Order: sequence, then structure tokens, then C-alpha cells
Amino acid sequence: LRDLRGEPLPMLRAMLRKGRLIAAETYGVPTHALRCFVHYPPQFYHFHAHFTHVAVDFGVSTERAHLLDDVIENLERDGEHYAKCGLTMRVGERDELWKRFANEDET
Repeated sequence: LRDLRGEPLPMLRAMLRKGRLIAAETYGVPTHALRCFVHYPPQFYHFHAHFTHVAVDFGVSTERAHLLDDVIENLERDGEHYAKCGLTMRVGERDELWKRFANEDET
């Protein structure tokens, strides 16, 4: 997410459109009942999006999930948005980032 700029907007729009189409055709989930989001920080460091039914609340905490619709809108408004904006995130005690900050307190 942090590395996204305006150039991949066509890909992001296609990802959202095709994902919604597949969810509707394969699983019968209409667009209004589908949530598409990306995690920051991600679990895997290659760009991917999650599509879930709105009734599913796993993985969609506000400190980590960013709706793909919002990501697209932000990049349309400013192609450098994610290079400049602050991104709040949750880090757990088992995360490597947490360990690095915790170790700084010990030195």
C-alpha cells in the first residue's frame, strides 16, 4: 500500500471489477454484500486484495484493512497519496516490528 502510486489505477479498477464479477457469478454474492480490502502492513509482501462477505468480520479491523474503493479514490485524487499520508497500523507483540521497537527501549 505504501508503495502504490497513480500508475496502477487501471489494474486496481480491473481487480475490483473482476473480483466483484467472480464473486457474483461463482458464489452469488452481490456487490452490495461484498467487501474488498488490502492490509497494511500486509501478511505477504506482494500486492493482493481480499474479497469477503460483509457479514464476515475477520481481518477487517480498521487499523489494518483499507477498502480498495478508498485506495482507488485516494490515488485518483493524488497519485502520490500513499507516499505522503500517515497510515495508522496495529502491531502485535509477536510481530518483528514490535520486537525491534521493544529492543530499542532496552538499549
